Amino acid sequence: MKNHLILPALLLLASCGGSGSDSNPAAQLPAPPTTPTTPPITPPKAAVESDYYPLVNQLYLSYFGAAADYYGLRAFSSNHLKNGLPLTAKELEAALVSNPTAAQVVNSFADSQISTQFYSGSNELVIEKVFSTLFGRTPDAGEKAKWLAKLNGGEVSRRYLPLAILNSAAGSDKDLLAKKAALAAAYIAASSAPPQTIELWEQETSRALLATVELEADETLFTPLAKAAVRRFETEAFAPILPPPVGTIYGFSSYKFLPGSVLMCATKARKSRLVDYLVSAKAVAISEAAGLAKQKFSIWHEDCVSINNGRSFAFDDGGNATLTIGTSIAKFTADQVSQALQGQAIADATFRRSVKFQAYSIAKADGSKAYLLVERAVGEGGSTEFLTAWIQK
Repeated sequence: MKNHLILPALLLLASCGGSGSDSNPAAQLPAPPTTPTTPPITPPKAAVESDYYPLVNQLYLSYFGAAADYYGLRAFSSNHLKNGLPLTAKELEAALVSNPTAAQVVNSFADSQISTQFYSGSNELVIEKVFSTLFGRTPDAGEKAKWLAKLNGGEVSRRYLPLAILNSAAGSDKDLLAKKAALAAAYIAASSAPPQTIELWEQETSRALLATVELEADETLFTPLAKAAVRRFETEAFAPILPPPVGTIYGFSSYKFLPGSVLMCATKARKSRLVDYLVSAKAVAISEAAGLAKQKFSIWHEDCVSINNGRSFAFDDGGNATLTIGTSIAKFTADQVSQALQGQAIADATFRRSVKFQAYSIAKADGSKAYLLVERAVGEGGSTEFLTAWIQK
């Protein structure tokens, strides 16, 4: 087990200080009339610590590319509440000039070792990294020029650039950011118990997860996905075992979102493998070869990267299957396919293995269907199961 490291939240809060406004938000509310002539209006409730969770989560995402950790979420939210800071990222950015405490909070994120390492390099590289972290894309030429001009002209500092770009989100960028925030919140909820150790590398688990979110990601998968990510990380990172091989990453190291499903890959000794997957409630399991009739799969994943290099898994009108890899071909009868779909291993003499299948059809918004096919294979004389996921173009 690794040596304990100092909690990032405590380091960040140390630079914020505990000073600031002691005003009570509730005391600023107007007193209701004593004899109202119209139905009374319920005044907004005073802020509580949990009201700051979304903002703190946005700051973690913007400056670290990760979800807030258990302790940091509560420490920062408590500090924000104590100092009466704004509840939203846009209000926080607007308060930077006039509110020293707001500036100290954002500076503590921007100046932290985690953030300065995460956003290192030239202004151009930092802009690209912020766009990739928040919006999952590279800025176009106009966007890059605009933010470079703001940085070079002193309108925005590098300290406040991630927050400013976060607040500029519109259209599909805003939609994707909302999905990242929702998945980060699910991850935080899954980590609701204090971790056994306090270590910086734990952030890598949520960073890998949030980096792969796509607009098409099914939000109904976020809660079970977050739970699976936390469970695998804790099982591996806190296990009393010998150090793992060099190049091993605790937990899942990458993810691939597909229609109504998500693949989860792990890296052991620098080799990434698909190790698990989840399908949404709207996915329909296929247990007979007839359910795959006339379907062809040409994109495969041994890890979480989509690959289309001539491999294919095709099913004819009767559900008989042909697996083609290069010049090698394996054929399975419809009866064998049905057996494999029902959990019975069948022999694949061509590739010298036994294999089971799991397949799903997933209704799409346009009325069509997407299909997912998963092979669970064990090589001749082996005991380790390898997964390969197939999807269509």
